[in-house]
Amino acid sequence: MAPDKQMHLFERAQTQIKDAMAVLVKQNGGPEACHAGIVSLGDLGDYHHGPGSSPCFQRSKEWLDRFQLPVGLITGNHDLEGLEFETDEDNLEAWRQTFQQREFWRADVGAAILLGLGTTRFRDNAHCAHEVWIDDAQVQWFREQLTDSQDRPVIVFSHAPIMGSGLKVVHRVHVKSRCAYLNHSTDPGLFLRLVKEHPNICLWFSGHFHLSHDYPGQYSHDWRHNICTDTGFNLFTLDHNLGRRRLDLARDW
Repeated sequence: MAPDKQMHLFERAQTQIKDAMAVLVKQNGGPEACHAGIVSLGDLGDYHHGPGSSPCFQRSKEWLDRFQLPVGLITGNHDLEGLEFETDEDNLEAWRQTFQQREFWRADVGAAILLGLGTTRFRDNAHCAHEVWIDDAQVQWFREQLTDSQDRPVIVFSHAPIMGSGLKVVHRVHVKSRCAYLNHSTDPGLFLRLVKEHPNICLWFSGHFHLSHDYPGQYSHDWRHNICTDTGFNLFTLDHNLGRRRLDLARDW
Protein backbone atom coordinates (compact mmCIF):
# COMPACT_ATOMS: atom_id res chain seq x y z
CA MET A 1 0.00 0.00 0.00
CA ALA A 2 1.22 3.50 -0.83
CA PRO A 3 -0.47 5.71 1.79
CA ASP A 4 0.39 9.08 0.26
CA LYS A 5 -0.71 8.31 -3.32
CA GLN A 6 -2.86 5.22 -3.61
CA MET A 7 -4.87 4.74 -0.43
CA HIS A 8 -7.89 6.51 -1.90
CA LEU A 9 -7.96 3.79 -4.56
CA PHE A 10 -7.87 1.10 -1.88
CA GLU A 11 -10.64 2.82 0.06
CA ARG A 12 -12.82 2.98 -3.05
CA ALA A 13 -12.03 -0.65 -3.87
CA GLN A 14 -12.97 -1.69 -0.35
CA THR A 15 -16.38 -0.04 -0.68
CA GLN A 16 -16.93 -1.79 -4.02
CA ILE A 17 -15.93 -5.15 -2.55
CA LYS A 18 -18.24 -4.72 0.44
CA ASP A 19 -21.15 -3.78 -1.82
CA ALA A 20 -20.54 -6.74 -4.14
CA MET A 21 -20.24 -9.16 -1.25
CA ALA A 22 -23.43 -7.85 0.33
CA VAL A 23 -25.34 -8.63 -2.86
CA LEU A 24 -23.87 -12.13 -3.06
CA VAL A 25 -24.62 -12.85 0.59
CA LYS A 26 -28.23 -11.75 0.12
CA GLN A 27 -28.57 -13.90 -3.01
CA ASN A 28 -27.20 -16.95 -1.22
CA GLY A 29 -29.32 -17.16 1.90
CA GLY A 30 -28.05 -14.35 4.10
CA PRO A 31 -25.16 -14.11 6.60
CA GLU A 32 -26.07 -17.25 8.53
CA ALA A 33 -26.05 -19.40 5.39
CA CYS A 34 -22.84 -17.91 3.97
CA HIS A 35 -19.27 -18.28 5.19
CA ALA A 36 -18.02 -14.93 3.89
CA GLY A 37 -14.32 -14.16 4.24
CA ILE A 38 -11.29 -12.52 2.63
CA VAL A 39 -8.09 -14.14 1.36
CA SER A 40 -5.06 -11.94 0.65
CA LEU A 41 -2.58 -13.39 -1.85
CA GLY A 42 0.42 -11.52 -0.45
CA ASP A 43 2.60 -8.48 -1.28
CA LEU A 44 0.97 -5.99 1.04
CA GLY A 45 3.19 -3.01 0.27
CA ASP A 46 4.08 -0.77 -2.65
CA TYR A 47 7.67 -0.84 -3.97
CA HIS A 48 8.48 2.65 -2.70
CA HIS A 49 6.64 2.59 0.62
CA GLY A 50 8.42 0.15 2.85
CA PRO A 51 7.16 -3.27 1.75
CA GLY A 52 7.79 -5.92 4.37
CA SER A 53 8.14 -3.35 7.15
CA SER A 54 6.27 -3.23 10.45
CA PRO A 55 4.42 0.00 9.51
CA CYS A 56 3.36 -1.58 6.22
CA PHE A 57 2.01 -4.64 8.02
CA GLN A 58 0.12 -2.48 10.51
CA ARG A 59 -1.48 -0.30 7.82
CA SER A 60 -2.52 -3.41 5.93
CA LYS A 61 -4.02 -4.97 9.04
CA GLU A 62 -6.04 -1.85 9.80
CA TRP A 63 -7.40 -1.81 6.24
CA LEU A 64 -8.27 -5.51 6.24
CA ASP A 65 -9.88 -5.26 9.68
CA ARG A 66 -12.42 -2.82 8.28
CA PHE A 67 -14.02 -5.64 6.29
CA GLN A 68 -15.13 -7.10 9.64
CA LEU A 69 -14.75 -10.58 8.16
CA PRO A 70 -12.38 -13.50 8.73
CA VAL A 71 -9.16 -12.88 6.79
CA GLY A 72 -6.65 -15.48 5.64
CA LEU A 73 -3.28 -14.16 4.49
CA ILE A 74 -0.30 -15.74 2.80
CA THR A 75 3.12 -14.19 2.33
CA GLY A 76 4.45 -12.86 -0.96
CA ASN A 77 8.05 -12.10 -1.85
CA HIS A 78 7.76 -8.38 -1.08
CA ASP A 79 6.40 -9.13 2.39
CA LEU A 80 9.85 -10.40 3.40
CA GLU A 81 12.04 -7.53 2.16
CA GLY A 82 11.66 -5.26 5.19
CA LEU A 83 14.85 -3.22 5.60
CA GLU A 84 14.50 -3.13 9.38
CA PHE A 85 15.06 -6.90 9.65
CA GLU A 86 18.37 -8.76 9.45
CA THR A 87 16.95 -12.19 8.63
CA ASP A 88 14.01 -13.75 6.82
CA GLU A 89 12.91 -15.43 10.04
CA ASP A 90 12.78 -12.08 11.90
CA ASN A 91 10.79 -10.55 9.04
CA LEU A 92 8.41 -13.50 8.92
CA GLU A 93 7.92 -13.45 12.68
CA ALA A 94 6.97 -9.76 12.56
CA TRP A 95 4.37 -10.61 9.90
CA ARG A 96 3.03 -13.45 12.06
CA GLN A 97 2.81 -11.26 15.15
CA THR A 98 0.98 -8.48 13.32
CA PHE A 99 -1.65 -10.71 11.73
CA GLN A 100 -1.73 -13.36 14.47
CA GLN A 101 -1.57 -16.25 12.03
CA ARG A 102 0.91 -18.41 10.20
CA GLU A 103 1.83 -18.04 6.56
CA PHE A 104 0.24 -21.39 5.69
CA TRP A 105 -3.12 -22.66 6.89
CA ARG A 106 -6.21 -24.75 6.32
CA ALA A 107 -9.83 -23.60 6.52
CA ASP A 108 -12.88 -25.82 6.10
CA VAL A 109 -15.68 -23.87 4.42
CA GLY A 110 -18.81 -25.83 3.64
CA ALA A 111 -17.95 -28.69 1.33
CA ALA A 112 -14.55 -27.24 0.43
CA ILE A 113 -11.10 -27.30 2.02
CA LEU A 114 -9.07 -24.09 1.60
CA LEU A 115 -5.27 -24.38 1.79
CA GLY A 116 -2.91 -21.39 1.91
CA LEU A 117 0.82 -21.64 1.11
CA GLY A 118 3.24 -18.81 1.99
CA THR A 119 6.80 -18.03 0.96
CA THR A 120 9.38 -18.18 3.75
CA ARG A 121 12.58 -16.71 2.36
CA PHE A 122 13.84 -13.64 0.53
CA ARG A 123 17.41 -12.86 1.63
CA ASP A 124 18.29 -16.55 1.73
CA ASN A 125 17.15 -17.37 -1.81
CA ALA A 126 20.08 -18.82 -3.72
CA HIS A 127 19.29 -17.10 -7.01
CA CYS A 128 16.65 -14.37 -7.30
CA ALA A 129 15.56 -12.87 -3.99
CA HIS A 130 12.02 -12.59 -5.35
CA GLU A 131 11.54 -16.31 -5.87
CA VAL A 132 8.41 -17.48 -4.03
CA TRP A 133 9.66 -20.49 -2.11
CA ILE A 134 7.65 -23.07 -0.18
CA ASP A 135 9.92 -24.80 2.33
CA ASP A 136 10.18 -28.58 2.75
CA ALA A 137 8.17 -28.72 5.97
CA GLN A 138 5.34 -26.78 4.36
CA VAL A 139 5.40 -29.02 1.27
CA GLN A 140 5.12 -32.06 3.54
CA TRP A 141 2.19 -30.44 5.37
CA PHE A 142 0.56 -29.71 2.00
CA ARG A 143 0.95 -33.33 0.93
CA GLU A 144 -0.64 -34.50 4.16
CA GLN A 145 -3.59 -32.15 3.77
CA LEU A 146 -4.20 -33.39 0.23
CA THR A 147 -4.00 -37.01 1.33
CA ASP A 148 -6.45 -36.37 4.15
CA SER A 149 -8.84 -34.45 1.92
CA GLN A 150 -10.33 -37.67 0.53
CA ASP A 151 -12.64 -36.60 -2.30
CA ARG A 152 -13.60 -33.21 -0.86
CA PRO A 153 -13.02 -30.23 -3.20
CA VAL A 154 -9.80 -28.35 -2.45
CA ILE A 155 -9.04 -24.68 -3.19
CA VAL A 156 -5.38 -23.58 -2.96
CA PHE A 157 -3.95 -20.08 -2.52
CA SER A 158 -0.31 -19.13 -3.19
CA HIS A 159 1.43 -15.90 -4.11
CA ALA A 160 3.12 -17.20 -7.26
CA PRO A 161 1.39 -19.64 -9.60
CA ILE A 162 2.57 -23.14 -10.31
CA MET A 163 4.51 -24.05 -13.44
CA GLY A 164 2.09 -25.56 -15.93
CA SER A 165 -0.84 -23.44 -14.82
CA GLY A 166 -1.10 -21.78 -18.23
CA LEU A 167 -1.23 -18.26 -16.79
CA LYS A 168 0.34 -15.46 -18.80
CA VAL A 169 3.92 -14.80 -17.67
CA VAL A 170 6.15 -11.71 -17.81
CA HIS A 171 9.10 -13.40 -19.53
CA ARG A 172 11.64 -10.57 -19.31
CA VAL A 173 11.08 -10.17 -15.58
CA HIS A 174 9.89 -13.31 -13.83
CA VAL A 175 10.98 -16.11 -16.18
CA LYS A 176 14.39 -14.58 -16.91
CA SER A 177 14.98 -14.09 -13.19
CA ARG A 178 13.79 -17.62 -12.29
CA CYS A 179 11.11 -16.32 -9.96
CA ALA A 180 7.93 -16.84 -12.01
CA TYR A 181 6.65 -20.00 -10.33
CA LEU A 182 6.58 -21.62 -6.92
CA ASN A 183 10.05 -23.05 -6.13
CA HIS A 184 11.17 -22.03 -9.62
CA SER A 185 14.89 -22.73 -9.07
CA THR A 186 14.53 -26.10 -7.32
CA ASP A 187 11.56 -28.26 -8.36
CA PRO A 188 8.91 -26.12 -10.08
CA GLY A 189 7.12 -29.19 -11.46
CA LEU A 190 6.33 -30.53 -7.98
CA PHE A 191 3.05 -28.72 -7.58
CA LEU A 192 1.64 -29.67 -10.98
CA ARG A 193 2.44 -33.29 -10.15
CA LEU A 194 0.46 -32.93 -6.94
CA VAL A 195 -2.46 -31.44 -8.88
CA LYS A 196 -2.42 -34.44 -11.19
CA GLU A 197 -2.27 -36.82 -8.22
CA HIS A 198 -5.17 -35.06 -6.52
CA PRO A 199 -7.86 -34.19 -9.09
CA ASN A 200 -10.07 -32.86 -6.28
CA ILE A 201 -7.94 -29.67 -6.39
CA CYS A 202 -10.58 -27.59 -8.15
CA LEU A 203 -9.20 -24.05 -7.96
CA TRP A 204 -5.73 -22.54 -7.44
CA PHE A 205 -5.52 -18.78 -6.89
CA SER A 206 -2.27 -16.82 -7.28
CA GLY A 207 -0.95 -13.30 -7.84
CA HIS A 208 2.68 -12.17 -8.35
CA PHE A 209 2.59 -11.19 -12.03
CA HIS A 210 1.23 -7.63 -11.68
CA LEU A 211 -1.03 -8.07 -14.72
CA SER A 212 -4.47 -6.54 -15.09
CA HIS A 213 -7.82 -8.15 -15.87
CA ASP A 214 -7.41 -7.36 -19.56
CA TYR A 215 -4.63 -9.72 -20.63
CA PRO A 216 -5.69 -12.88 -22.49
CA GLY A 217 -4.83 -15.93 -20.43
CA GLN A 218 -4.54 -13.95 -17.22
CA TYR A 219 -7.20 -14.27 -14.56
CA SER A 220 -7.31 -11.41 -12.12
CA HIS A 221 -5.56 -12.00 -8.80
CA ASP A 222 -7.20 -8.94 -7.21
CA TRP A 223 -10.56 -9.12 -5.46
CA ARG A 224 -12.16 -12.16 -7.02
CA HIS A 225 -15.35 -13.46 -5.44
CA ASN A 226 -15.85 -17.18 -5.15
CA ILE A 227 -19.27 -18.50 -4.11
CA CYS A 228 -19.08 -22.15 -3.09
CA THR A 229 -21.95 -24.50 -2.31
CA ASP A 230 -22.18 -28.20 -1.58
CA THR A 231 -22.52 -28.88 -5.31
CA GLY A 232 -20.23 -26.34 -7.00
CA PHE A 233 -19.04 -22.76 -7.28
CA ASN A 234 -19.40 -19.45 -9.13
CA LEU A 235 -16.28 -17.36 -9.71
CA PHE A 236 -16.52 -13.59 -10.18
CA THR A 237 -14.11 -10.75 -10.96
CA LEU A 238 -14.86 -7.27 -9.66
CA ASP A 239 -14.29 -4.57 -12.29
CA HIS A 240 -13.13 -1.58 -10.24
CA ASN A 241 -13.56 0.86 -13.14
CA LEU A 242 -17.26 0.06 -13.44
CA GLY A 243 -17.86 -1.23 -9.92
CA ARG A 244 -19.56 -4.32 -11.32
CA ARG A 245 -19.18 -8.05 -10.90
CA ARG A 246 -18.35 -10.28 -13.86
CA LEU A 247 -19.09 -14.00 -13.75
CA ASP A 248 -16.01 -15.82 -15.10
CA LEU A 249 -16.70 -19.43 -14.23
CA ALA A 250 -19.56 -21.57 -12.92
CA ARG A 251 -19.32 -25.31 -12.52
CA ASP A 252 -19.99 -28.27 -10.28
CA TRP A 253 -17.22 -29.67 -8.14
